[in-house]
Amino acid sequence: MIAGALLLWLFLFRGQAFSWKRASLCVCASGASLLSALFLVPEKHWLCHGLFLVLLAITWIDVHELWIPDVLTLLVVPFGYLLSDAVWMERCLCGALLGGGFWLLWMLWPGCIGWGDVKLCTAAAFALGVDFLYGLQLGVIAAGGHAGILLIRKRVTLQTRLPFGPWIALSIVLTLCINGCAQRHFLL
Repeated sequence: MIAGALLLWLFLFRGQAFSWKRASLCVCASGASLLSALFLVPEKHWLCHGLFLVLLAITWIDVHELWIPDVLTLLVVPFGYLLSDAVWMERCLCGALLGGGFWLLWMLWPGCIGWGDVKLCTAAAFALGVDFLYGLQLGVIAAGGHAGILLIRKRVTLQTRLPFGPWIALSIVLTLCINGCAQRHFLL
């Protein structure tokens, strides 16, 4: 676990000053990713482990700094590609349509979604195919519910920027869980 935390630190925060927030992210990510390998797709647990580390890093960085590093977004593609059974053409079509839709939203309604969120959704759609749409629907509902609760409790205003990356990460995990449960159900 310590080796995983050190590798994550070198990969994400190379050349930056030490902070306890960043160190705690690395330790929590390496510990939590060990647990994730038990709950997602068992026959591909190392891929789940790696994807969970990437998604946890995306979540932490987006919550604390409101940006998603491109290198982490790009890592979603190979992990998702190897974990999903979607056809290549379906992946390309879904990535293009969802990416184009989010890009249009980003262009027409400035500030409603960040450019990193557009890239992460596109990468996830390309990696997971149409199945990602089901998980994304649940993630958007959860994000809307969370934002609604924050508005009602007057913790945020309509002008407050909230991170959407954690909800996209949740959508990816939900997609894999839905697929894993469906595969186990139909195999039995």
